[in-house]
Amino acid sequence: MQVCPICQSTKLAVRFSQLRDYITADAFDVWVCGSCGVGVTDPIPSPVDAARYYPARYRTHRQRQTAGMRIRRRADTLAAYFPRGFKGRVLDMGCGKGNFALHMQARGWDVAATEIDAEKVHELRSAGIDARVPGALDRSPTWDGRFDAVTCWHVLEHIAAPDDLLRQAWTFLKPGGYLDVTVPDFGSPQAKRWGADWFHLDVPRHAFHFSRDNLTTLIDRAGLVPICLRTTAVEYDLFGHVQSALNAGRAEKNALFEALTGDTGNPYRPALLKRLSMYAVASPTVATALPRYLLQALRGQGGTLWVTCRKPG
Repeated sequence: MQVCPICQSTKLAVRFSQLRDYITADAFDVWVCGSCGVGVTDPIPSPVDAARYYPARYRTHRQRQTAGMRIRRRADTLAAYFPRGFKGRVLDMGCGKGNFALHMQARGWDVAATEIDAEKVHELRSAGIDARVPGALDRSPTWDGRFDAVTCWHVLEHIAAPDDLLRQAWTFLKPGGYLDVTVPDFGSPQAKRWGADWFHLDVPRHAFHFSRDNLTTLIDRAGLVPICLRTTAVEYDLFGHVQSALNAGRAEKNALFEALTGDTGNPYRPALLKRLSMYAVASPTVATALPRYLLQALRGQGGTLWVTCRKPG
């Protein structure tokens, strides 16, 4: 890699070499820019590789145990930006399973969504949501200046041009509208402690690895104004410690995660006895991780960045 895709600096060095994807076993490097600090997966998968790196095995109920809590917290935070009882228009970019979009629809909002999974787009359209695959946006009726809020939950790290997505979000927002962005924090104590075993590194699906300075730089360049930064999300941070510790001590990566989230009938989901054994091994790890998570949360050093921005106007 010769040039940083974010700041065009040539001060690049390999941080992690030959990391193996737990799904395909393909090898990737992670470079770090000496100027802006962003991490970059090399090579970044092309769109034609999506089926390979986002198979059914990956598209599980990734927050099966915490989805309800997570969605309510996000929705309540979003509602707090507006007058009590306000019901406007929200766009969820990279909506995944669509749970947040459906929840906001149930709250009475006019909801739109984007997602690379064409089957999920069809399901959401059937539910009355204006859902589109990202590549179809230029061929669709315009969304320019339509939305009171845009959300981008753990999407920015997955795409090859995160600056383009932020500029697109700016275009879709009304003047004065809000954008919420979340990413794993590559500069966090959690990321530094676990290094190549960090659960949220997730190469190659995570093409970029952001810390707070380079993320806010991208947001500024898109014409958005950061107004609030949060650094903790319990469902990501606590489990990040637990699975990373298990990764460091086991050859089988992300095994606990797949045991907890895999669908019944998924051939990669461990059998019942193995799952029970895994839970028993993980229990003391949880006890060790909990105080570390709480201390980092109190210090504002969690493993997640949640930035709220506003479009001037």
